[in-house]
Amino acid sequence: MNVHPKSLVSGIAVVSVFVTVVLAVPVSSFGQSMNAADNRCSGPGSTADTAACFTKARDDEDRKLNELYARIQKVLEPEEKTALVQAERLWVQYRDATCDAERTLYGRGTGGPPAKIACLAAETKSRRESLLRSYGWVLEKRG
Repeated sequence: MNVHPKSLVSGIAVVSVFVTVVLAVPVSSFGQSMNAADNRCSGPGSTADTAACFTKARDDEDRKLNELYARIQKVLEPEEKTALVQAERLWVQYRDATCDAERTLYGRGTGGPPAKIACLAAETKSRRESLLRSYGWVLEKRG
C-alpha cells in the first residue's frame, strides 16, 4: 500500500482538529439533567439517595415556582391571567413529555427514576427563570 506523505499529513491534521474540538466541548453538554454541572445532587451515593436528593430539589423548585406564579397572578389583568394559565398548562405538558423522554434513555435501568426527577427539577427551575424574564417587570411595576 502506497500512501502519499501529503495525504498522511492532511489525515493526521483532520484527526487532530477533530480530537481538539471534541475535547474542547464541556462534558456536561453531553449529559442530561441528572449530570448537569449546577445540580446539587452530584456525588457518590446509592440510587435511593440520589432519587431522594433530586426529589427534594424538585420539591424546592416546585415551591419556588408556585410562589412566583401566585405573585404574578395577583398583579395581572383578567385577560393576562387567562393567557398565563393557558401557557402554564401547555408548559406542564411539555415538561412531563420532556422528562418522560429523558427517563426512557435509561430503558429499564435504575438510573431512570432519578433522571426523571432531576429533569423535573431542572425544567421547573428553568420555567421559574422564564417567568421572571417575562413577568418580572410587571411585578416591579404593579406589585
